[in-house]
Amino acid sequence: MSTEATYEDLLDAFGRSGCAICRLATRRADRFLASYIYEHVNDVDLRSQIRSSRGFCEPHGEQFLEKLDALAVAITYRDIINSLVVELDASPHERGSSGAFSRLIANPWRRLRARLAGVRGREVLAVSARCPVCVAESAAGERAMDVLAQQIKDERLSRTLAEGDPLCLTHTQGALRRSGRMPALISRQHQGWSELRDRLLEFIRKSDHNHRWEDLTDAERAAIVTSVRTVTGTRVRPADDASAETRKLRRGGTNARRAP
Repeated sequence: MSTEATYEDLLDAFGRSGCAICRLATRRADRFLASYIYEHVNDVDLRSQIRSSRGFCEPHGEQFLEKLDALAVAITYRDIINSLVVELDASPHERGSSGAFSRLIANPWRRLRARLAGVRGREVLAVSARCPVCVAESAAGERAMDVLAQQIKDERLSRTLAEGDPLCLTHTQGALRRSGRMPALISRQHQGWSELRDRLLEFIRKSDHNHRWEDLTDAERAAIVTSVRTVTGTRVRPADDASAETRKLRRGGTNARRAP
């Protein structure tokens, strides 16, 4: 099954809340993690890439934990932490300790592992690759913006762009770099940002004690979070986009026991 955003995916995303490109990018990131856990946790090449990136970045590391697959976490991060230990074994800092260096000399297997890890001639504990989930997420966003630029004159897309939430700032910039002739998108952005600005102004006005008797609308309350995400984008898959699935804590095998 293709993981790239299609035109139909883009139309669907523009009909939903939030930045459509963020939605497609975070969907790809979520699917990457799910696929890794259930199909590729023992993939040698992918595990090598993950070791080079020292695991996942902070937001994607948290999302990895939220998948509640303890065995996948144990396999992945045991591999990463083991590589860190091997690099320390072969580092100049380790040689500065007579006890540690003597252990390295006395253990030829450690020397071999250090050579295989390729730690000589480069910075100790260096990060040599990007988080693979970030790579997949970024590629999905780029692909979605390519599709948007290619199909911007299509009537269905024009109708979809006529109303709805604007893109975030980053993806607006990315789309306009591909084509400056996007009047439908610019109109959507102008309308969406103007409405958001006005809701924030109403929030500020109603926060004044002279207007404390006026109730905030749901849209005005939501504008607080929406305003930040409209500028920064989001790395979290929207709740209404996640596939329905029952998440169970996999305890790492039938003999694994939780700590009391």
